[in-house]
Amino acid sequence: RPVPPPARPGYFTDDDAVRSVERVLWAEAAGRRLVAACGHTLETDLTAPELSAIVGLLNAGEEVTVGELTPPARSLLSRLAGFRAVERL
Repeated sequence: RPVPPPARPGYFTDDDAVRSVERVLWAEAAGRRLVAACGHTLETDLTAPELSAIVGLLNAGEEVTVGELTPPARSLLSRLAGFRAVERL
């Protein structure tokens, strides 16, 4: 059965907190950082340490406060919400 297409990216305010509802994976290949969740993939401009930190928090079930994140990390959460991998609390 095919993976459903991604929904629209999520919109979060500074006051929002999110958590992962599905496992998020990432890998570096040919100098690019790729993120996968729920059968979808994306490329991000986050550095490997930034990406490792946020994915680590998400996969640990930690609550992530959007207002504490850099714009690229916010963009990642928005796209992951469209993949149905994170939810607003």
